[in-house]
Amino acid sequence: MGHSEANCYWLDAEQLSEKARFRNGHGGIYHRQVATVNPAKLVAGLAERVERLGVTIHEQSRAETLSHHKVSTREGSVESPMVVCATEGYADRFLDFKRHVIPVQSLVIATEPLSEARWQEVGMAERPAFADASRLINYGHRTADGRIVFGARGNYYLGARSKADQAIDDGAIRMRRDLLVDLLPALEGVRVEYGWGGSLGLSRNFRPHAILDRASGLATAGGYAGEGVAASHLFGRTLAEMILERDTERVRMPWAFSDASHRQLIKRWEVEPLRWLAAQAITFSYAGEEALMRRDKPAPLLKPALRRLNDRFASIIE
Repeated sequence: MGHSEANCYWLDAEQLSEKARFRNGHGGIYHRQVATVNPAKLVAGLAERVERLGVTIHEQSRAETLSHHKVSTREGSVESPMVVCATEGYADRFLDFKRHVIPVQSLVIATEPLSEARWQEVGMAERPAFADASRLINYGHRTADGRIVFGARGNYYLGARSKADQAIDDGAIRMRRDLLVDLLPALEGVRVEYGWGGSLGLSRNFRPHAILDRASGLATAGGYAGEGVAASHLFGRTLAEMILERDTERVRMPWAFSDASHRQLIKRWEVEPLRWLAAQAITFSYAGEEALMRRDKPAPLLKPALRRLNDRFASIIE
């Protein structure tokens, strides 16, 4: 994938245990070029920087509609030669964008600060970020103040509704805590102090995109599928160069679409309730495969059959 051996390499079971002590940690892929950031501080710092450059930011001005070269809010409207819709997982208010990118809820928990003795059992002395290779994806990292932030799985609401607040219920917190303890048994008995969530954008072909349509005066980027902290920076630069008609390496990338070319290349999501029913069936099947893989006793017939079914699901949705 373009990485050098120094930046991306295999860890055997012993090497993995030196990084983190996962249950049945048989091995893993180590990516050296990874960083963790506080996205709220990142956004606040970016806003401060662009304001120093003379950009005016209008907050608390909820966009109600988008049209050619125009954004309408409750307080008034703004006209511009080019309007960029950067709502990603919160595009459900705008029908044209909702057809291509739907919101999936991403939920995470944060433990209490762990004692040094507990960290000795868990590992993670280098504060690595981690993710497993399951279809449903479990991920986390050690924070600067000694907690573990952990996220797992996503939820899809009927009607492609975005998550309006950050709170998550006790059931969602318990489920993620159980998954975390299953992954890192040394955390048995740890207390979860926080849980929160929001919406990420998912495109029908599971690929992100940067789209510019000069005829309508509209541009958008999204479909990051949970990788938005890094991807939004890259795609923001891509859109800026497309708008300014600069010939760069980014504007020639396969995620960049200009004018009408995206209409044939960006798929639309199926109508409700078909996509909701499909999301429930796929999530249930993926979770069943995970449960079988955790069993002490193998299921010689059921396990490969379920794996083939889930491979088929993956090929269909992509």
